[in-house]
Amino acid sequence: MGEIIKADKSFFKKKANLKKVPLSLEIPSLLNELQEEMKPANKAYENTIKKQIIELIKKNYDLKIQKTSKEIIFEQEGTKSVIFIPSKKIVIHLIFNKTQKPTNVKDKFDHYYLDLTELPEIHTIEKDVLDYIKWVIMTDEIEHAVQEKLDFFYKGVETTNNRYRAIAGRQLKNGDSSVMTVFNDVNRKLRKSKEKHLPQHEEITAKKSGS
Repeated sequence: MGEIIKADKSFFKKKANLKKVPLSLEIPSLLNELQEEMKPANKAYENTIKKQIIELIKKNYDLKIQKTSKEIIFEQEGTKSVIFIPSKKIVIHLIFNKTQKPTNVKDKFDHYYLDLTELPEIHTIEKDVLDYIKWVIMTDEIEHAVQEKLDFFYKGVETTNNRYRAIAGRQLKNGDSSVMTVFNDVNRKLRKSKEKHLPQHEEITAKKSGS
């Protein structure tokens, strides 16, 4: 005898969206999604694998690990399980159910997902986990290096442009605004470029406008 599943509006909406799909493809897809949504939580496994992954990271990388932080802000249905690496500003989400993933992230950290939906044992995924952590750290370090290079470049452009400030001011007094126009145009483009490519500049700008 099959289980009676209570279906809400979202269930019928999903089904309606699939009505143009061939029946042979629709039913397996819908059943797989329902099975994932109805999969019971395995708290013992979730707690154990999280502890094992943290120990694995600590053993192989000299990193401080936190299980959570008030600074991490996101929404998620079901289990919320994260590994936080403060020094790298990285949040790794342990995903035990494909239909329950983080949404609406509102913090300043980089978020990554580690798929554990098949409930693997730690010895079967050690290499994959270490490779994954290594990739996450390398990605973060590359981004940091790029940000440093960009910051150095912007400071050079800003310094060069500021050298023309006095000249622009003198020529403006004499009725010639051409240099001042170029000076202001470079400053405007520089500010827009910083806001786009330097997250910390965007935060500083937001604080100034709010003060």
